[in-house]
Amino acid sequence: MTTGGEKGPVSPEDSAHVLISDIYLHVRDRIDPLFAPPPFIVENVFFSKVGHTFGQAQVLPPGPPPTFLVQDFLLDQTGASGADGKMSATKTFDLTTATSYRFNLFPKDRSKRIKVAPPPSTQVFIGLDLGRKFVNALSDVTDAYPAQSFFVNLAGTAPVLTYNYFFIGRNTNHWVEFVVQQELVSPISFLGFSTIGTYPPRSFDPGLKSYSPFSNSLPFNLPGPNAVPYMVFSYMTTSSSDPGPFVFLG
Repeated sequence: MTTGGEKGPVSPEDSAHVLISDIYLHVRDRIDPLFAPPPFIVENVFFSKVGHTFGQAQVLPPGPPPTFLVQDFLLDQTGASGADGKMSATKTFDLTTATSYRFNLFPKDRSKRIKVAPPPSTQVFIGLDLGRKFVNALSDVTDAYPAQSFFVNLAGTAPVLTYNYFFIGRNTNHWVEFVVQQELVSPISFLGFSTIGTYPPRSFDPGLKSYSPFSNSLPFNLPGPNAVPYMVFSYMTTSSSDPGPFVFLG
C-alpha cells in the first residue's frame, strides 16, 4: 500500500502507529473488499506495571558457581512478578476469516516509553511465548511460519533476533502460538512491541471459537507447574543480592 502514490511501501510499524502524510486530514480509507486482503485478527494487551523477580538459576551439579536470574516482565499471566499485563481469559475468533494474527503489547498510558537499562556489558535475554488454545482443543501437530516481530518506535541498537516463529495447528484451528527470542547488550527504549504471524488461507474447521491463553514454557522465577504466557527481559549475575529492576516505564 502507498499513501498518495508517492511515499512507497508502508511498513506494519508505520501503518499502525505513524501518520506518514496529511492525507488523513482530507480523506478516509474505504477499501473495496474485492481488493482488500483478509483482515488481521488482533489481540492487544495493555499494562501499567512492570514485574520484577530475582532468584537462583537452576543448574545441574557439579555445574558452575551459583548464578542468579534478574527478570523483568511486561506480560506475566500469573501476576506473581507484580506485572499487571495479562491476556484476557477468553478470546473469540475464526481463523478461517483471516490470514494473519497480530499481537500487540503497550503501556496503558500511551505517552510513556518502556526503557531497558541493563548493567554495562551485560547480555540480556528477551523472551516471549504466548498464544491461544481452543477451550475444547484436540491433539494436533503444528505448522511453523516466520513471525514479523518489532519494537514500536525503537530508540537504541535493535536487539538481535535469535528465534522468531508463529505456530498454528495443521489439522485443526485449535492452536496459535508465538515464540520470540532476542539478545540485547545496550540500553533501548520503545513505545510497545508487536508480533505478526501470517499463514496460508484455510477453509477447514470454520466458525467462531473461544480460546484461552496458551504457552509452552515457564520462566524460572514464576510459579508453576504449568506453562504461562509471558514477555520477559532477563540476565544472569553471580551476586546473591537483588540489584532491582532494569526495565522501567517513563
